[in-house]
Amino acid sequence: MKRTSALVIFSCLFVMFTAGGCGDNASDIDGLEVTAAQCQDSVDNDGDGDTDCDDADCQGFVFCLDKKDASPDSDSGPDTDTDSDTDTDSDSDMDTDSDSDTDTDTDSDTDTDTDTDTDSDTDADADTDADADSDTQWSDTQITYSDEDDSQAVHLTNCYFCDATFVPQSDVSLLRFQQGGGYTIYSIYLLNDIETGTHTLEPNYDESYVGLSESDPGLLAKFRGTYYGDTQNGSLTITSVEMSHGGHVQGNFDVTLKGGNNDPLSDAHIVAEFYAKFPD
Repeated sequence: MKRTSALVIFSCLFVMFTAGGCGDNASDIDGLEVTAAQCQDSVDNDGDGDTDCDDADCQGFVFCLDKKDASPDSDSGPDTDTDSDTDTDSDSDMDTDSDSDTDTDTDSDTDTDTDTDTDSDTDADADTDADADSDTQWSDTQITYSDEDDSQAVHLTNCYFCDATFVPQSDVSLLRFQQGGGYTIYSIYLLNDIETGTHTLEPNYDESYVGLSESDPGLLAKFRGTYYGDTQNGSLTITSVEMSHGGHVQGNFDVTLKGGNNDPLSDAHIVAEFYAKFPD
């Protein structure tokens, strides 16, 4: 009976999608549930336990498709859950997770990781690195470029790439702070025996010194280039230091570097506060 039923359904579907429906002229087919009339008469015509649109033989009719596609949820939105928003989870926000904030993870804060703080890593502190302390590398940097005719200033607080390393076979360490989308890089060379306090930055490479490489396309071309430590004048203050693997350096400096390589008459005045950590 089912093979005959399938053949009739195929015929009805062909007519339905090409001529707008399968007529009731097949209503005299006894023992089947395949016509529009049989699929809407509230009778189990073929005795298979299913009635009307619940019967597989009726699934091709438009009125059954409409019932099948009707939203089964109990809210007023177009989704399939029971809350009042338009996503597919069961909470009242607009994202697709099951918590009550608007990000896409499963915790209750507003970032996109799975811990409960508001930074973007997966540990429980408030910085952006992957360990459990709050000592991410950072620098708050103000640089003013100038010559006799022009002046431009930038303020940078991000760390595109920042690190601290011990220079092999030497008595100095290198701190690098790459900021501003990667265009601005300043470096601090520190003597490994440096102590807390204020240190004079003079135009030589015998003590600690600062260098700058600038390629920001938003700056005038004459201000882009490299500013070398042998032109420096200013001061460096170390507020906390542990020169060892796993150690750190924190401080600030105020220095002017003379003459970028694109314009010998330009200056870069840098005022920065920084923190850097040495790898374990």
